[in-house]
Amino acid sequence: MIKAINLLPEKVMVQRVSAGIEDDTLLSPSWCYVKHQQMKAIRKAFKNEGLLY
Repeated sequence: MIKAINLLPEKVMVQRVSAGIEDDTLLSPSWCYVKHQQMKAIRKAFKNEGLLY
């Protein structure tokens, strides 16, 4: 995701990088069940790259 965001023009804003669901309707990807853990990892990766979040 970091590589893809770095390819975007500077004036392009990304509004959503993840979604979460906590029931049987989720088919894929399974990591959406642990959205908070994934968002923490995404924030850390953004910070390491100097990207604003």
